[in-house]
Amino acid sequence: MTSVDTGAGRSYVIERDFKGHQGRVFNRKRDIEMALRLGDIAPDFEAQTTHGPIKFHDWIGDSWAIIFSHPKDFTPVCTTELGYMAKLQPEFEKRNVKIIGLSADGVENHEAWAKDIEETQGAAPKYPIIGDTDLNVAKLYDMLPASASGDPSS
Repeated sequence: MTSVDTGAGRSYVIERDFKGHQGRVFNRKRDIEMALRLGDIAPDFEAQTTHGPIKFHDWIGDSWAIIFSHPKDFTPVCTTELGYMAKLQPEFEKRNVKIIGLSADGVENHEAWAKDIEETQGAAPKYPIIGDTDLNVAKLYDMLPASASGDPSS
């Protein structure tokens, strides 16, 4: 194990298995700092969703929130996960927790996807799904590198 001090109060622990220390992860090409930690305020954003436009912090209100990301609509794993969350939504609501999904596809695709989820999983998402076609939300939350680009529809 090697400790590296990079100045500015940042130090990294490099382990053979690449596990991080103090919320940091070392990667052979670059070091990556975790975007959010427990107790942090989640970044605010505006986005189009299947429930219309939202401003994230206003949408949350005085609730807790779960935001989960999926790269593409109609993929098998994503479809089962959104269906499972749809089934669990009443339990989250009892605990004052809102659910919101995120996909790089557009809202118009999400509406058709919701029908497919209901047909194949037995429950349709009643929570909003963000259409992140410009990848802004994914980048804001460090789900993708800032340099990521491309056409999500391809």
